Amino acid sequence: HFRLRIGLFTVDQTLLEKMKNVTIVCDGSSLGNGKGNPRAAAVAVLGFKGYWKAFGEYLGNATNQQSEIVAAAIGLETLK
Repeated sequence: HFRLRIGLFTVDQTLLEKMKNVTIVCDGSSLGNGKGNPRAAAVAVLGFKGYWKAFGEYLGNATNQQSEIVAAAIGLETLK
């Protein structure tokens, strides 16, 4: 039995054994970034035990940075 300390958090061995190993790959893009009429989208792909599923969202008027942040949020929110 062990306890793992990460920054301010302590994680118990039993919690680690219950956790699932999920891979999240995400990307966001804005065509026309910084110009008058950008078109942006964000995508996250989640992988678990060889199965992959993609989630995406059209954002419309957004910057590259906003798109990247939304892509990461999509991946994390999908884990619920």
